[in-house]
Amino acid sequence: MKLIHVLIGSLILFVSAGCANQSGGSDLATSDLETAEQSSEPNISSDLIRLDSAQMALANISVGSPEQRPISDFVECTGYIELPPNNRHLVYAATKGFVGKVPQLIGDFVRKGTLLTTLRHPELIHKQRLFAEAASQLSTLRKDVERKETLAGADAASQRSLEEAEAVYDRQIATFRGLAAELSMVGVDTAQVLAGEFQTSIGVYAPVSGYIEQINVNPGKLVNDNQLLYEVLDVEHQHIELNVYAKDLRKLKRDQPMEVYVPGTERPSSAYVYRIGRSIDPEDKTAVVHGHFHNEADALPPGTYVQARIFLDTARVWSVPESAVIRSENTASVFIQEDGGFRQKEVSVGRSRNGYLEIRGLEDPANTRLVVKGAYYVHGTVDSGEGGHDH
Repeated sequence: MKLIHVLIGSLILFVSAGCANQSGGSDLATSDLETAEQSSEPNISSDLIRLDSAQMALANISVGSPEQRPISDFVECTGYIELPPNNRHLVYAATKGFVGKVPQLIGDFVRKGTLLTTLRHPELIHKQRLFAEAASQLSTLRKDVERKETLAGADAASQRSLEEAEAVYDRQIATFRGLAAELSMVGVDTAQVLAGEFQTSIGVYAPVSGYIEQINVNPGKLVNDNQLLYEVLDVEHQHIELNVYAKDLRKLKRDQPMEVYVPGTERPSSAYVYRIGRSIDPEDKTAVVHGHFHNEADALPPGTYVQARIFLDTARVWSVPESAVIRSENTASVFIQEDGGFRQKEVSVGRSRNGYLEIRGLEDPANTRLVVKGAYYVHGTVDSGEGGHDH
């Protein structure tokens, strides 16, 4: 019986010791976890934020100094890519005719002189026949005039008869020359017609090198001589038509640089001011400013809506990456590195360009170190109030 009591007592002592060990291990694990969590939190003094190297690496925070960069003031405006009137070429039918093949499509590029289509019609043959007949009659009428000149000189024919022969001859010359001009205008080789070779169709050719904007024909269609067939755009010299508010016109002058953007894209096209309009639209109080691209290869399709910045005076100013500045309503601030931490300082900002922002309000910009990347992470630690406060 005593043996049973001894065994039970030993068992109770063994279980109690195990429970104690497990409880002590749990307390140690909790302490370690709290320590790890505290080390990952920024230490925020009343206005100083301290981050260790691990925290800065985790948030990808970089520190640097302001730099002096050439940055310009600018005028922002919007507009469209346009073509000068001389670059829009309309191709009309030179004569009535039935349309032949139409191999091109809208948007195709064509070289000057490219055959667009052909036209054929019996009236074309008829005009060539009249021209050939007029040419053959000229010789006969000329001989009649010469004969009556001889007779009139010998008083064998009246002067009136000579004058009538000359009038008939002159009318025939006018008919001949008129038909020759008409046939040449529509593209008929009159020399071949005089040689007895009639042309059954005429070609319609691209007047310039460019892109086909309109096609108003299809094979077999009968067109008249006043009908628009094609529109070809010569895009070699596109320009930018911008609407600038009247209050900004006095700031502009010819040859000022500008950057042109298509909304939703990042890469700007370089251009310059070519002409400044002086007529103000009474409704929207803007004037048209005409710009040209520096590189025609950067030109955009006609009709493209664009945003533009026209740069004014250029100055070297203290600037930082835009990622260094925290904007909040009407204020701006940066995080200055000092006393082993970062202190938030309100500043004023000015002009910007190429991802850099002019900054004002620092006492010694050249020797000031501040957060240039990851500023919003540092700012977030202030808003959240994480970490302890040193008093």
